[in-house]
Amino acid sequence: MSTGQEPFNTAVFYDIENLLGGYNFNAQLVADLSLKEIRSRIQATGLTGRIAVQRAYANWSDPRLGILRNEINELGIDPIQVFGFSRDAKRNAADIQLAIDAVDLAHLRPAITNFVIVSGDGGFASLAKKLHEYGRTVIGAAYRKATNQTLRAVCDDFVWIEAPDYEEEPPKETKTAKAKPVAVPASAPVSSAEEAIAAIPKISMKSGRDAILATARKVIEHIAKAPSFQRQLDQDGIPSTVLGQALRSRVEEMDYSVLGFPKLTDLLRYLCTGTNWQIARRMSGDNANYLIRRKHLKTLTGWESFPDLTETEIHGEEYYRSILSHGMPIIRIDDPYGLRGLLNYVSEQAPSAITLATAIESGAEALQGRVPAEQVRQGFLILVNVGAFLREPQDVPLAEQKLTLREDWGDPENARSRIVNAARGKIIRLLGKVDESILGRIL
Repeated sequence: MSTGQEPFNTAVFYDIENLLGGYNFNAQLVADLSLKEIRSRIQATGLTGRIAVQRAYANWSDPRLGILRNEINELGIDPIQVFGFSRDAKRNAADIQLAIDAVDLAHLRPAITNFVIVSGDGGFASLAKKLHEYGRTVIGAAYRKATNQTLRAVCDDFVWIEAPDYEEEPPKETKTAKAKPVAVPASAPVSSAEEAIAAIPKISMKSGRDAILATARKVIEHIAKAPSFQRQLDQDGIPSTVLGQALRSRVEEMDYSVLGFPKLTDLLRYLCTGTNWQIARRMSGDNANYLIRRKHLKTLTGWESFPDLTETEIHGEEYYRSILSHGMPIIRIDDPYGLRGLLNYVSEQAPSAITLATAIESGAEALQGRVPAEQVRQGFLILVNVGAFLREPQDVPLAEQKLTLREDWGDPENARSRIVNAARGKIIRLLGKVDESILGRIL
C-alpha cells in the first residue's frame, strides 16, 4: 500500500461542559476524562484527515479542571476560556462560543472539510445543519446515554466514546434510539444496503466475537453481491460509511474496538480477507475509504489499496492496545516505564483512605518531571480496575469511595505481574491466545 499524506482538513471542538455534565461535576469525573482517548476514537473511524484545529471550551479558571491542563498541552489543544454571568448563561456559554467559532472557521478556512463536535447537546443540531449548508461533513462524538437523538440523526456519522464511569452497565437500546439511526452522506445508498441485509438476523455485542464477525462477514457479502451495488463495485466503490451503517444495523451497540480492531478500516480489511473485494481510497480526494472489486481495482490509477488483515496480524501491538482499552478490566497505558514509576510510588506511599481524585493529584505532583500526569491517571485507573484497592463504602459511586491499597499489592513487581496477568487473560478470552513478546512491549 502506498502511503499518501492525509490532508489537514479536520477541526475538532470539545464541549468540556457537556462531557462533564455541566458545572456541578466532581473531581472524579475530571480524573476519569481522557481527551486523548476521545481523539483516538475519532481518528479510528477513518472518516477524518489530519487535525488542523483543536479547541476545548470550558471555564478553565475552575481549579477542578487543572488536571486536564497537562493533557491539553500534550495534545496541542487550544483551551478556549468561556465565562458566564448567571447559572443558565454559564451552562450555555461554551455552546454559543463553539457554534460561533465553527461557523467562522467554515467561512475562513475552505480547506477544513470535516467538523467534529464532541458533545451530545441537542443544541448543536442546528450548527450541524448550517455546516451542511456550507458543504461540510459533520461528525458527532459523545457518551451514548448523554446524546440527543436529533443531533445524532443530523450528523454524517457518530462516534460513541466511553463514559468516564467504568463501572456503569452498558446502556440498553431504546426505541427512540433505534428509530433514528446514524445518518450518512445523502449520496450513500443506505436504503439499498438495508434491503440487501434485511434477511440477516440482528444480534448484539453480547453474542461473542465469533458470532459478531460471522454476522459482519454476511453483511459485507450480501451488500457486495446485491445487484444494486454491482455497478459501484466496478466504478468508484461502496463508501465505508454505508458499510459501517449496515454493520451497526445488524449488530446492536456495535463497537469494533472491543473486538480488537482500532479502526473501522481495520475491521473491513479483516472481513475482506480471502474475498473478491478490497478496501481502497483515492490518493487525492475526499479521504474516504471504499469497497471495490479486486480485479477492477488493479485497472485503476490514482488509488491506494489497503492490504488484507489476517488473524495472525491481529496479534500486534496496536490491536492488543485496542482490546485492553475497551471493556473491563480497562488497562489503558501509553508507557510501561511510566507505569513502573507509578507502581514504585504507590508501593512507597501505600495510599490509605483517600479518594481516587486525591490519589491522582498527589501522584502527579510527586512524580512531576518523571511520569507525565496522564500516565499517573492511567496507572491509578488500572489499579482500580484490577482490584488493587479496598474501596469503601461499597454502596456508593467510585468517586465517593475511599481507596486503601491492599496489603498483597505492596510489592511493585508483584503488582506489575498481576496487571500483566489480567491483560493476558483479557486478550486470551477474546483471541484465544496471546503473543508474549508483544504484551511485554505494552506492559
